[in-house]
Amino acid sequence: MLHILGKIFILLLLSIPLSSSVKLIAPSESIKDEDVTFKIVARGFDISFPKIDFIGSELVEELSSVSEAYIINTLKATQTTKTYKIKALKTFSIPSYSITIDGKILKTKEKKVNVRKSTKTISSDYDLQMQIDKHKSHLGERLVLKVIFSYKDRKLEDYEIIKPKLDNFRLQHKSEKTWKKQNGEYIEVVEYYLFSKKEGFFILPASKIEVILKKQGNGFRRTHIEKSTLYSNTLEVDVLGLPKNVSVVGEYKMSTTINKQKVKKGEAIKLQLILEGEGNINNLESFIFEIPNATVYSKNDSNNTLHKSFEIISDENYKIPSLNLRYFDTNKQRLVELKSPSYKIQVGDVKNMQKNDKVSKAKKQTDRLTKIEEKTKQEDTTVAEKTIYFFTGALITLLLIYLYSKIISLNVYTKRSKLYTDLKKVHIQEDFFKKLVPFIGKDKDLDRMIYKLEKEDKKTFKKLKYGVLKLIRTLDL
Repeated sequence: MLHILGKIFILLLLSIPLSSSVKLIAPSESIKDEDVTFKIVARGFDISFPKIDFIGSELVEELSSVSEAYIINTLKATQTTKTYKIKALKTFSIPSYSITIDGKILKTKEKKVNVRKSTKTISSDYDLQMQIDKHKSHLGERLVLKVIFSYKDRKLEDYEIIKPKLDNFRLQHKSEKTWKKQNGEYIEVVEYYLFSKKEGFFILPASKIEVILKKQGNGFRRTHIEKSTLYSNTLEVDVLGLPKNVSVVGEYKMSTTINKQKVKKGEAIKLQLILEGEGNINNLESFIFEIPNATVYSKNDSNNTLHKSFEIISDENYKIPSLNLRYFDTNKQRLVELKSPSYKIQVGDVKNMQKNDKVSKAKKQTDRLTKIEEKTKQEDTTVAEKTIYFFTGALITLLLIYLYSKIISLNVYTKRSKLYTDLKKVHIQEDFFKKLVPFIGKDKDLDRMIYKLEKEDKKTFKKLKYGVLKLIRTLDL
């Protein structure tokens, strides 16, 4: 009995090496610039793979490693499948690799992969093509790429348009897939924005689409599913460089609006910047104001990245400088510089300023009327008439001065509202904080409360407001 068991054990040992195997699975052909995927499948009890980093000068990437159990003569063995990827630039060979299995070295067969350029798929049932709005552009200029798939074959079960891979361009999806039906054909159009990364002459590789077709078998064979790849045409794009120190391209219009030019101390003015047009500007973060003795808050409007708002606070007169945008106009084919207007902001007692303006306007109107009357007089005006005109003008001037001094003496100007009264009317925490910002540095206790106000939540705002008002009563502000 022991003799029989010994023979069985020896047979099992001899059968183990015979179960070891290795094979390479790879395509015989590929398209230029596409990824080639190949697999190495090894079977045995103890398997050791070599490290594969390169084939020739091209980098090899390991995509996955999957191990599965299977039985050899009632013993549990392993099947390991490693999947690799390499980019096909030209015809190449996958070399023979040595795999150590159960102490023995087994080798895969060398496999040649022929690489050819893609050619547009010609079919009476399908058509895939690419279109671009410009074949000549400037660096950074926005282009529109369309991938159009049309079909009329009812055997089409499903398909997927593969997103183009363009190394020298940044690709951005523009529109959702749109369907149309024309002359019995179904048409799908996918649009992308293209932005060139560098200058030069480029050939955009063909787009491709994976289709799943329902095929009818011969005789009693049932229908089966077949996968296929369709290719579009290629496109040529010539990207030209930009002038020195210019990175913005497109066509733009710039405008600014301001809500007021006369404000009280601590009151903010709001300026809005709007940029219209098309180009490679994604936001307006680079547009900022440097205004001495003023605090500037800025933000991009959430609904439109080309709308930007500024809030500016100061306790003295200031000037908002002009904003500049220098760019290459793709329509005019030359450099263009846009400038916004500058604004002078007056800070003080608004009512007094308005009354000063009225007096000043009245004086200017009187002077203008006087000049008009003088111009209508005849050239041969006598010395006596000139004397009368002189004294008349003098009397008018004296009268204006008298009226001006009378207005002052009657105390027509209203006194500037106290900070306490202004703050008492404010019920929004952010506005309350902005009115106090210009008074930082006036009093240490007030500074502490201002900084605390910035961090406090809305629940404790009323309590803190009461404390600020109580403190301001004791200060000379």
